[in-house]
Amino acid sequence: MTSRRTSWLTACALGALLATTPALAADNHGGELTVAITGETIDTFDPLFGSRPTTEGAYMNLFYDTLVRLNRDGTYSPALAESFEVDAETGSMRFSLRDGVTFHDGTPFDAEAAAYNLRRAADPDAGGRWVDALAPISEISVVGPMDLEVTLENPSPFVLFTLASSAGMMVSPTFIENEGAEALGRRAVGTGPFVFDDIQDGVGVDASRNPDYWETDADGDPLPYLDAVTVRFIPQSSVALLELRAGGVAAIQDVSPNDFAVVDNEDGIHLIDTGKGAASHINFNHSQPPFNDVLIRRAVQHAIDRAATCEAVLGAYCAVVPGLLGTAEWAYTDNLDVPGYDPEQSCALLAEAGVETPFPVDLMIIRREPDTQIAEILQAQLNMACFDATIAVQERTTVVDAMVNLQHQFALGQYSTSLDPHGTIGAAYGTGGSRNRSGISYEDTDALIADAVATVDRDARFDMYEEIQQQAIDRVYFGSLFWRPRPSAASGQIGNVEALPLAADGNWRIGNWWLAD
Repeated sequence: MTSRRTSWLTACALGALLATTPALAADNHGGELTVAITGETIDTFDPLFGSRPTTEGAYMNLFYDTLVRLNRDGTYSPALAESFEVDAETGSMRFSLRDGVTFHDGTPFDAEAAAYNLRRAADPDAGGRWVDALAPISEISVVGPMDLEVTLENPSPFVLFTLASSAGMMVSPTFIENEGAEALGRRAVGTGPFVFDDIQDGVGVDASRNPDYWETDADGDPLPYLDAVTVRFIPQSSVALLELRAGGVAAIQDVSPNDFAVVDNEDGIHLIDTGKGAASHINFNHSQPPFNDVLIRRAVQHAIDRAATCEAVLGAYCAVVPGLLGTAEWAYTDNLDVPGYDPEQSCALLAEAGVETPFPVDLMIIRREPDTQIAEILQAQLNMACFDATIAVQERTTVVDAMVNLQHQFALGQYSTSLDPHGTIGAAYGTGGSRNRSGISYEDTDALIADAVATVDRDARFDMYEEIQQQAIDRVYFGSLFWRPRPSAASGQIGNVEALPLAADGNWRIGNWWLAD
């Protein structure tokens, strides 16, 4: 068994370090592009209040920039901050900002504007969704016209991670002060590569090229390449795929797992590795019978053939993992002791728990694919291991409400990729965690989570998260199944869609795309 480690970035070298794209000929500039976002329409253009970060980022990235960008390997690159330093012991940060950047309303971006945005993101009274993550910040100081310091009361590498997400997107303070923050519900005013033009409810968003954008490619040619972008809202991925095939859109953000092989093998369209993924798992309710009994949770653990389930559902497009982290996440490790498939042991554990067999259990699932297929396989496996499993298929809101209120027995769920493990492990395993829908509460796990999120050294954090993950397996916090990618799909109309890393959260950076010949 091997484990995976990378060293924590303690400081970024000062100097004129630019975020650039590969060089290409200037004649790649121009043209209008139409792409599609599947799922529901956007709630708001206020980066602090969107409710769908896994999809909203694709159009938030059109209009906004952050001080730093998070890379897929967990390191950081400058963006609106031309350079930055992170104190190796305290986690406090100093940003030297890029001169000459303006917001879309023509007002200058400077340290005062950056401080305004960070204070707003961290302000409990503002009510943004990132307040808890930014709680370690004790002071945000303007130390020069283009210099900003963020002091932490307690070390927390998760703060920089949060500032590289939508929490750190820079909105024009002048726009907020003149129009009110509520105006961001219908209009975006940032420093990003495209300027907001219009939103049509239920239809889409139109944007045009920002002629004053700060970023250039490696040859010094200005970005973005495109003249205009239209982002269409198409709720169903199957309909979006039809539009992609017909040429109505050039890219779709999410592809249904059932269509991975279809897209992969069809001429003219192809999958895009976004770096995003989802870990499918069984969510046990620890707060009430039957799954407050670890013996019964372990019986389920031994009843499931994870490798066979992965192969049957997605074939080559999934990987068996020991927990909630995907294989590309820096805290992922396969150096864990995971109980194997053993139906006889499942029956023995139920007998030890003192219950009659076949033991009835009710698996709740969301009405979506591939959950239905997964549930049917799990039902068959459980019923061969001394259970009597039934499936309750419900709408998403019903299942989520049941889990939030701990009114379920066990439910099929998924966790999306987070490039900092605290975004998954802390939220899922910690007492009162934002994604703890299982009633999990263990003092030793809570203590490890608190220590890990307050530790700057990434090797030390890795060891702590490895220990937490082994605790989760031993106590069966979740029933882990497998990890699958969440790719986008594109036609050959788009150039550079794969030549560059996408945003660290897997969302598109359309400012780097051009129209292919």
